[in-house]
Amino acid sequence: KIYTTRVTDFDERSRTVSYVCDGEFTGKDSNTGEEIHIKGCGHQGTSSIRNGKLAWKVEFAARWKAFDVAFEAFGKDILESVKVNDIIEERILKTRPPVHAFYEMFVERGGGKISKSKGNVFTPQKWLSYGNPDSLVLLMLKRLAYSRVVDLLEIPKLMDEVDYLHNVYFNKEKVTNKKERDHMVRMYQYLKFLKVPDSPQLTLPYSVVANIVSVIPEDTPNRDEIIVSILQNSGKVPANMADEDLKEVHCRVRYATEWLKETGDVVREKVEISEDEGKAIRAFIATLDETMDGEAIQNCLFQTANDNGLKPAKFFKLIYTVLLGVPRGPRAGNLIKTIGIQRTKDILGRELC
Repeated sequence: KIYTTRVTDFDERSRTVSYVCDGEFTGKDSNTGEEIHIKGCGHQGTSSIRNGKLAWKVEFAARWKAFDVAFEAFGKDILESVKVNDIIEERILKTRPPVHAFYEMFVERGGGKISKSKGNVFTPQKWLSYGNPDSLVLLMLKRLAYSRVVDLLEIPKLMDEVDYLHNVYFNKEKVTNKKERDHMVRMYQYLKFLKVPDSPQLTLPYSVVANIVSVIPEDTPNRDEIIVSILQNSGKVPANMADEDLKEVHCRVRYATEWLKETGDVVREKVEISEDEGKAIRAFIATLDETMDGEAIQNCLFQTANDNGLKPAKFFKLIYTVLLGVPRGPRAGNLIKTIGIQRTKDILGRELC
């Protein structure tokens, strides 16, 4: 930063500025706090305007003019700068300032400030590893006047909210209050930049995908196909999907996979287990062995259900729900072999605690 140099003339034809280094000011040593008198060296010169840059407090106005900016949101930390740039835009550049929207700060969970100096900046690029662009746009658009938490735990919520808004827009979700519904419809239109799809698209709860992804090892052959099969068997996605919908499922599997690498295992909802069901699960855990193949595990499930007076269909539904978070899935024996015997025992055992 050069505080001692000022522009003395501007030649519009040659696009050059004349300058002189003759400024003076008093500053402080950042280490000792001692006052230091700064004086310019007296140098004079001429330079192309492309060899310098505008001071930060007037740069906004120049950008607005150069890029014909019609809308600029800003945080409260630069309110005064925006006011100055509005005046520059009107009085010097002779154009209308952009429409503004004031927003509160983005914060950490717990209210801590996000800043580069703290090393806790959550970039858009990072966000897009775990969620789609629509979820990021929704974060930017909603509740502008309030501080907003930016972290990994917000992404599933916003992904699901985008899906909900989509379903409201296409009347797949009913909202009886007209004012509320109109607001949701407008929000969906805005997050799509007024380019709303012509027909309903596939929606899928983030938690459902994360639950399934968390138990299927990433190095499993044909992993995506297995996950799609589970989603189809459980009725979460259609049996016959268009290529575009299948691509969307694969995207969501990728998002959830990357998200789980950062957050660890999912927090599973507690499943209601009766005393007899708990006894059967304990017996199944005790019988499961690493040497079993998928067929042996399948037979073990049937035998365990019968030995404990449970209907096999009900017991299988319980096992699917505990392992995957959905009541149906592919052949259970092969699924458990894919998940891993010890991993299966751990998940079932935690549910009994």
